[in-house]
Amino acid sequence: MFEPLWNRNFIDSVQITVAEEVGVEDRGGFYEDAGALRDMIQNHLMQILTMVAMEAPTSLEADEVRNRKADVLKAIRRITPDEVEHYTVRGQYEKASVKGKTIPGYLQEKGVDANSNTETFVAMKFYLDNWRWQGVPFYVRTGKRMQEKQSSIVIQFRPVPPFYFFFWKRRYDAKPLNYKHSACNGYPIAVYDKKTWSIPFIKTSRNGF
Repeated sequence: MFEPLWNRNFIDSVQITVAEEVGVEDRGGFYEDAGALRDMIQNHLMQILTMVAMEAPTSLEADEVRNRKADVLKAIRRITPDEVEHYTVRGQYEKASVKGKTIPGYLQEKGVDANSNTETFVAMKFYLDNWRWQGVPFYVRTGKRMQEKQSSIVIQFRPVPPFYFFFWKRRYDAKPLNYKHSACNGYPIAVYDKKTWSIPFIKTSRNGF
């Protein structure tokens, strides 16, 4: 269903998010050496990125799947030291009141240096220099003490140009394909369809799979 659209001609961007409501808890000592970048980006989120962007393997054998994922990693555009600030954002959660309860900031967590510069939130933008994904930004982000727990992949399609439908002229924004990983996995999909004898003729239908 989506394979013909799974390329730079139809996809505007890809967003991968893993957000957690909890802090570092009792892992402050470990987190000081890792941070969100090493704890999540370099393994969990990069695995998701490669699964989204990989070419179809010729079989489901472990080596074949691994090689196709490795092709994606090799295609990632290298970020020079001078470009880091343009492609990345880092941050720490601070002391706050959540649902009437005082929550310590990262610098107040057990095992954390009071002057630590370790990030608990990181967002990065990647580009893949290959035929399928050239010019499509992949936004990857993760963090602790976020507003809600969420693991999602959002495929944002390119908008269609304005068009005439009888005497109506209207621009329709492209609907994203949004996959949320949770206890009830599913793919909520919003599509435009034509409703006979109605004004306007085009409406949005939402379906879940």
